[in-house]
Amino acid sequence: MEWTWRNTRDRFGWTSILLHWISFVLVLFLLVEGIYMVTLTYYDPLYTTLPHWHKVAGVAIVLITVGRLLWNLLNPHPAPLPAPRWQQWSARLVHLAFYITLLALGVTGYVITTAKGKPIDLVFGWQLPALRSWPTAIAEPMGFLHRWIAYGLGALILLHSGAALLHHFIQHDATLKRMLSPGCK
Repeated sequence: MEWTWRNTRDRFGWTSILLHWISFVLVLFLLVEGIYMVTLTYYDPLYTTLPHWHKVAGVAIVLITVGRLLWNLLNPHPAPLPAPRWQQWSARLVHLAFYITLLALGVTGYVITTAKGKPIDLVFGWQLPALRSWPTAIAEPMGFLHRWIAYGLGALILLHSGAALLHHFIQHDATLKRMLSPGCK
């Protein structure tokens, strides 16, 4: 197996692979935690803990997503495997939808959290400042958008995972293997 951090014309490097799987784990955590978090009552011991970690993970996924976009601009993208044009087009469309959805979740989450002009407490005493206070009435529609965009993200994950499994088990190509190791092409 070849050890490479950068992408080449025929392979993903370790940086792309690690960013992909770290994003997946973080997004899965956010979705599961978000669904559970909204069921908590005021007196539940996790009522303040889970929202804090949801915000921390949300900021992290936005930073990773921006990093992935920059990384994709600065690195060659491996040539697509032979596939019908509609599959290549739909793969690009789904990836674009992932980026848009993740950034939209970051924006809506930020507006919800900073609506009263207070910063977002992160870790190690760090804070993400509120750039402004928002009208109180905006929090509810932003919460609605945040929830439904998250459901859309869950649907994209199912679509993306299903396509990867289809390529692996039915079409027997290296689509999934390329995202597991730089040695696969």
